[in-house]
Amino acid sequence: MFQKEYDIAIPSSNNPYVSTYSWKVPNFQKAIKEYPHNKYFYSKKFWVPYTSLWRLKVYPNGNQQINFVDIFLEAVQTPYEYYNHILTRGRNFRLQVEIIYHVSQNTNDFDDDKETIEEDGSISHLVDLPSNSRYMGYQFGFDNFKDYGYNRFLSFSKIFPDDNKSKEFDLVFHLLLFNDYKYMDTDRGYGCKMDKFFENETLADMEILLDCGTRIKVHKIILIAGSTYFEKMLQGGWSESTSDCIKLHNVGYKTFRVILFYLYGNKLMDVDDDLELLIDVYTQADMMGLTELLKLVVSRMCGMVNEFNFDDILVFCWGKEHCIPLKESALNF
Repeated sequence: MFQKEYDIAIPSSNNPYVSTYSWKVPNFQKAIKEYPHNKYFYSKKFWVPYTSLWRLKVYPNGNQQINFVDIFLEAVQTPYEYYNHILTRGRNFRLQVEIIYHVSQNTNDFDDDKETIEEDGSISHLVDLPSNSRYMGYQFGFDNFKDYGYNRFLSFSKIFPDDNKSKEFDLVFHLLLFNDYKYMDTDRGYGCKMDKFFENETLADMEILLDCGTRIKVHKIILIAGSTYFEKMLQGGWSESTSDCIKLHNVGYKTFRVILFYLYGNKLMDVDDDLELLIDVYTQADMMGLTELLKLVVSRMCGMVNEFNFDDILVFCWGKEHCIPLKESALNF
């Protein structure tokens, strides 16, 4: 089942376009003994919002140099990327590591305020090593250059500062992944993102009037640059081209707000798990010819398939060209 095969990365509460994933490797000294230099093992595959799929790869005895732990992030191609012949995925990310030492309760080696009593009665000492990470950006490939990360990430001298290699410890790797879609194509490719003007009336030169009576101030040039639909409406001789107010029918406020967010920022707004809203966004985006938004919506929906909605999703996918990866996800479920 989809949700059981993969872990799910957690969106940041402060920024929905930043996700975190933590991978705990218990009894790491056992991995050091079992995996010699240049040998590695993987974490479980995990999804982040908007359904990009990843996994972590660790070399317990180093990839290039011994007496180091090396860690890499690897991109895994999703069904959506496969069916749309997408061969690369660009992301910015940051990796950190924590060491948890297991010591007897009688030890006085560590400060009390940094100790935690575990269920088995032992005491874990958490050591944060933020200095070993930095922000990185990379264009991952699915055929070549799948992974990118850190050689000599964590020195054995930091794991065993007293050269006591008999200590039991766990390693916890933390990934901070920025889902900024920096490398993704857009419908019109007008280059710079204008998201700072989203819902900002500065320099707004027209209004959108919806059936519900809501009036939304927008920037005509952004609508024209981001959509052939609005370009034809505003420059193609339609009656709307001479008006400062456009009436749009049969589109709800929430749906149009998601579409506007995409036109201003070339990315999908965080809508939690509102499947009904995403279906409506898909319908309107299809009518407006926003192909890349369709792909983002489908990609997001792939990660929402569950036992309560997979049959409805299959019905929705029927006959829709851009929904092949979503249909595949529902069928695999």
